Amino acid sequence: MPDLTTLRLTFPEGITLIPINLVSTPVWNRLEASPVGDDMTRSLRAEIRDPLWMLSRQWQFGEFEGDDAGTPVFTNLEYYSGNVSRNTPLETIIESQPLFPLAEPKWKTLYLRIQMGCYWFELLNNAGATNLREIFISGYPLTDDFPVNASQEDRQYFQLYANRCIDGYDLLADELKIVKAKIHVDQHAGIEELLRRFKNWYEATYYQNPKKDNWDSSHLEYQYDTTCKLAKPDGSVYENKLLAKEYHHGHLDWYNFEVASVNTIDNSLSPVELKIFDSNKDEKKLIPSPASFGGMPQARYWAFEDGLTNFSSVSPETTDICKMALLEFSLIYSNDWFIIPMQIAAGSIAKVKKLAITDSFGVITNINALANTNTENWDHWGFFTIDATKSGKADDAIFIPATAINSLNGEPLEEIYFIRDEMANLVWAIETIVPSAQGKGISGKESAATDKPAAKGEKLYYQKKTTIPANWIPFVPVKNKAGKLVFRRGITFTDNSGKKIRPLTGLLRTGLNADDTVISSSNFYDINEAEISRAGLKLTKAFQRTRWTNGEVYLWLANQKQTGRGEGNSGLAFDQLVNK
Repeated sequence: MPDLTTLRLTFPEGITLIPINLVSTPVWNRLEASPVGDDMTRSLRAEIRDPLWMLSRQWQFGEFEGDDAGTPVFTNLEYYSGNVSRNTPLETIIESQPLFPLAEPKWKTLYLRIQMGCYWFELLNNAGATNLREIFISGYPLTDDFPVNASQEDRQYFQLYANRCIDGYDLLADELKIVKAKIHVDQHAGIEELLRRFKNWYEATYYQNPKKDNWDSSHLEYQYDTTCKLAKPDGSVYENKLLAKEYHHGHLDWYNFEVASVNTIDNSLSPVELKIFDSNKDEKKLIPSPASFGGMPQARYWAFEDGLTNFSSVSPETTDICKMALLEFSLIYSNDWFIIPMQIAAGSIAKVKKLAITDSFGVITNINALANTNTENWDHWGFFTIDATKSGKADDAIFIPATAINSLNGEPLEEIYFIRDEMANLVWAIETIVPSAQGKGISGKESAATDKPAAKGEKLYYQKKTTIPANWIPFVPVKNKAGKLVFRRGITFTDNSGKKIRPLTGLLRTGLNADDTVISSSNFYDINEAEISRAGLKLTKAFQRTRWTNGEVYLWLANQKQTGRGEGNSGLAFDQLVNK
């Protein structure tokens, strides 16, 4: 093998060597125009040009495509329907909260007790029995059970009516047992008649559920079940058990109910049987009309559209199925739907037996309901059917509940914000509005006791823990007996006296007595961990008022749950040296 170190290359004269790093290979790029761009603004413009251009645009958008099918021109509809015997708004039955809960002290409902007492004295005055006022004042006096940090306004309000009025609710609950022996026998019949009128006035003024409270404090929502029965003309009885779960927003509708079998009904709920007393079979021959709504695309390409509703500006997330389904229906499939007018009375249930469609070619097509009650497959689901529970069956009947169209909401008596504090690994229930003895909500921050420790030392002092406002109630994440993660209500103490701080709002007093003692050592107030997300929660309690179809006025106390205002930081810390 030759020695490469001595190898030499010879070149002709005049040839110059170029270093390899200076040698380049030419690269050619071909520039081509592309008609495709990212901006669809001009492509979506309805620009007007020559007739061929206009016809081409119609062809591009599929306006010339046709289906070998007829248009519905006539329908034959048969259905069963029946009215519910209870002529009462369902919101009042489900939402109504007790006005005088046993877990709250009397001073929180002082305004109601005074109102009832004043009305009782009005009845006595009209009956000419004013000489009995002192007997009732001594028998049913107003109770001074105010806390130490009660406001001066509440105490003045109590002093204004003390020894001048009675506790009207104690009178109603006692039914004259305490004072009856002090009243002359000749007046017993008249006083009992006044008591009957007093009860009627109270029940007509404030509506309360005669069964039990439907509010589930562990899920912060209402849970309610009901039974609907529909007697068919053939003698058979159609029975449907409906369950309303996760209802908390203040307006009840058919989609809040689920179909449940007898075995899945929760016995702890308060069942109300809605019997159908006017069941009948009806048959209607109707002319269908195309469905239309605001923002619906026009059938013709060159037709002007109303820009008030712009579905194209909606930008749903990939997980927002409801918005995506709405956009797909409104922009693509909305021209394939027709409407058949069918009037169903409020507070009734209806079940379609037969629907026959006659098209423009004279062809009759029988359309069956999408939901099939004989199957329990998971894919039997629809937008406009009553959902089934895990062990229930889908149902093609529709329940139109008797609900209030509009209701007046009073100022909140209680307001609570639930926030997650990731730094402290806690959930805080902040009482922003707490009840007062005068029947109005006041600031929870102002009513909270300010019990700050005195600073010790000249420059630095030891702080055992930072001071948390008294209206911040902690909930600690723990596992319950079933092994599920829950938020359990904790206890905070005042810094100087070491007294326990209890909630002032009734929404947080589950498991407490009126004197702030615990009902049972094993009875904890737990909230399901999934109910409080990072967005937080807002709970309110307020009076609601509505007028029903027969002219009656309903007034009830209800809770509502809304989305909160995100996470927060309490600044809770322990064992610190703080500057004076």
